[in-house]
Amino acid sequence: MQFITERMRPGHKDYDDSYIELVRSIDDKVRDYYFFMSLDKNHVLDDIIDSIETLQINFWEDNIVDIANTGKSKYSGIKLIKNLYNIEDNDIYAFGDGHNDIEMISKVRHGIVMGNSPHALQSVADYIAPRIEEDGFFIACQKFRLI
Repeated sequence: MQFITERMRPGHKDYDDSYIELVRSIDDKVRDYYFFMSLDKNHVLDDIIDSIETLQINFWEDNIVDIANTGKSKYSGIKLIKNLYNIEDNDIYAFGDGHNDIEMISKVRHGIVMGNSPHALQSVADYIAPRIEEDGFFIACQKFRLI
């Protein structure tokens, strides 16, 4: 498994010392977005928090945390693409299913969430699709005539 990719840093593994060393080894490089998951998030963050000064940390599930450069988010990425390609607000659709989608879903014109998403996310959505395992994404795309 290749842990490092060019623009995104996914990490799906249990905590161990090599994990912390890997985080420290990539921290001095410019990254747009980090994603980490650990069974013991507080221990991981306690170990690396002092070495990461320019990042924001967002907890969105009990065992999942997003780490991104300050000011970077899913919504900031949408704004970048919107401005780059001169896309109208009415033509932007965002889909989400977790706490880390709240900002994005609440700020776009068409915020669509899956029926299995947390109540906090559903409360800011424009449309709640069926659960993902009930073809919620596909049904929402059909409803909004995206396919």
